[in-house]
Amino acid sequence: MIEKEILSEVNQLPENLQLEVLNFIMRLRKGYTEDDKDMIIPDRIFGRAKGMFRISPDFDDPLKDFEEYM
Repeated sequence: MIEKEILSEVNQLPENLQLEVLNFIMRLRKGYTEDDKDMIIPDRIFGRAKGMFRISPDFDDPLKDFEEYM
């Protein structure tokens, strides 16, 4: 019964997250102390975090707290 639920949830995940689930299962079987040389590493996607972070326009301006040192 739980196998069907697990498979259903895993099948709904994108492929990169399915690889992470597979890696986790492999680590559980081997134990966390062994090397993870044979783990499947998902490809990195350039720009994946685009739009998730915002830097304020005054990011590079000197900080007021350090005015006396400058």
